[in-house]
Amino acid sequence: MSIAARLWLTCIALFTVFDTCQPLYAATPTQQQEAIPHDFPTVANFFVQADCQFIFLTGYLYNSKSEHWLSSSEARQTLPEIAELFTQDCAVQSSPEELAATFNISLPEQEGLVLLYIAPLQGMMETDTFSHRYIERYSHHMALLQQLEDIPQYKVTTLLTGYRLN
Repeated sequence: MSIAARLWLTCIALFTVFDTCQPLYAATPTQQQEAIPHDFPTVANFFVQADCQFIFLTGYLYNSKSEHWLSSSEARQTLPEIAELFTQDCAVQSSPEELAATFNISLPEQEGLVLLYIAPLQGMMETDTFSHRYIERYSHHMALLQQLEDIPQYKVTTLLTGYRLN
């Protein structure tokens, strides 16, 4: 079954969450776009305000039509082929405008699902900071995301600007 068909069936199953049964995917396939927020504290505070941790190598699904962040279980149901990316539940409340400003992105004109993948901090993969296993996991996630064509996706690579080691 195609991703579009699964999204349609999931929409019907999750009618109370989305309040619609219109397809929630972009009309044309979309490749992954880079999202580079202006600084580390902006993104970290976005998650802290939602009582979440700012963690890497995780994905989030956002419905720009209903302004709803899907829980990890909703995201796993919607996109089971990349379920392993959805590892954290966050009670984020944000408008499409706030999302776009925080992550320095331009959302598609067509409302619907958008995938955000939180990649390691900019420049960190080029250092000896991460283990071989961590790098393999990141590479595996990138390969999974390349298979996903029906949903606009953003790889969020946060700058080290404002990052403080404690």
